[in-house]
Amino acid sequence: MSPMFMDFSSRRARSLFAGLILAGLLLGGGPPGAAADISLRDDAGREVRLAQPARRIVSLAPHLAELAHAAGAGRALVGVSAHSDYPAAVQNLPRVGSGQGLDIERILALRPDLVLAWHSGNPPRALQRLEALGLVVYRSEPADLAAIATGLEQIGRLAGSDVEARRAAEDFRAGLAALQERYATRRPVRLFYQLWHQPLMTVGGRHWLNDALRLCGAVNVFADQPEQVLTLDLEAVLARDPELLVVAGVGEEPGAGLDLWQAWPSLGAVTHGQVHWLPADRLHRPTPRILEGIEILCRQVDAARGIRGTE
Repeated sequence: MSPMFMDFSSRRARSLFAGLILAGLLLGGGPPGAAADISLRDDAGREVRLAQPARRIVSLAPHLAELAHAAGAGRALVGVSAHSDYPAAVQNLPRVGSGQGLDIERILALRPDLVLAWHSGNPPRALQRLEALGLVVYRSEPADLAAIATGLEQIGRLAGSDVEARRAAEDFRAGLAALQERYATRRPVRLFYQLWHQPLMTVGGRHWLNDALRLCGAVNVFADQPEQVLTLDLEAVLARDPELLVVAGVGEEPGAGLDLWQAWPSLGAVTHGQVHWLPADRLHRPTPRILEGIEILCRQVDAARGIRGTE
């Protein structure tokens, strides 16, 4: 190699190097080693732009803390919301609020360069205030299961952990495909999904959980309702007489929500013993862990499918 390219002490070499830098700047490449701007659109359709990968991240929903870790960005988390409990690494991080309200001052004190927000779950005015104060806010609102993989990739881009995020997204898509191949073509089962028991709540046709139900070959008996989440009376469930009742609950052990239905032995699902409990965290958080919840759900749907098959 010519000494000119080895020794930058010469005037000619310094001039040439400066020219290369200038050319790179004019072409938008930036100086050697500098990160290009990161720009993408979040689930709310808003542009999210960072000059460099985020190094300090605050998440405002439990599923976002999980997504950040799965995307390889867990090391950048400096604050999380109430009820963020997975993985264990997030449990000792500062809490900055919940779906009911955010502690703006505490968020600012953590000096985040990126805030991961839940578009429909965090107070809109609080998110607007964070943006007005100069913080970059990424809004998450997955419309279906496929959006979980996209969310992983986007958070990975924003945090500079693209390789880990792409690997996690590919693994998730492969897991979905395997479940789809195993269950989706089996005989449909009419299902009532209980989100909560006091008041009685379920998902309507616009909720992304319908994607998980369809994957298992289940049909939501309230899919004709336009709401994402609806409150209803017990008579409405009795009138639709589902083959299967799935009760979502907190923790790992069945709770009071399961006992509600034993008083109604005329209901088909109760008659055939097809009232099942499912740990809510495995299915309600749109993260890679949802594959575990879908697997449980699909087995429950299969159990109800088998009962009718023997009649």
